[in-house]
Amino acid sequence: MKNKTKQLIYILISVLFLFTSCEKMDLPEGTPRSIKRKIKSDKENTCLESVYEYEYKGEKVYFFMYPCPEGCYILLDENADNVKQTDGNTVCSCNWGGAYCSEDFFENRSNERIIWQKDND
Repeated sequence: MKNKTKQLIYILISVLFLFTSCEKMDLPEGTPRSIKRKIKSDKENTCLESVYEYEYKGEKVYFFMYPCPEGCYILLDENADNVKQTDGNTVCSCNWGGAYCSEDFFENRSNERIIWQKDND
């Protein structure tokens, strides 16, 4: 009888764990862990609308779009660090004056791929 009780307890715990595990986001395979963490954090705490992946200067980069209050976007590398220009300034930034993104990024980005969108989550 003790064995059956133990088995039942293990089954109940397993089922409980299965239904209370962390929410899984539906992100494309190969999305870096740091980008996944940033999306999860920002979708819960900001007005993040979408995230796109691009190739830019031979690297994969991630373009985060925030529509509020005045429209904002940031460009991150695979480590979730701001992508910088050769002069040290960020390629895309968000501040009190609004959003800024260098023309070079818009002209030279390629291989667009949607990573996450608010409507799909």
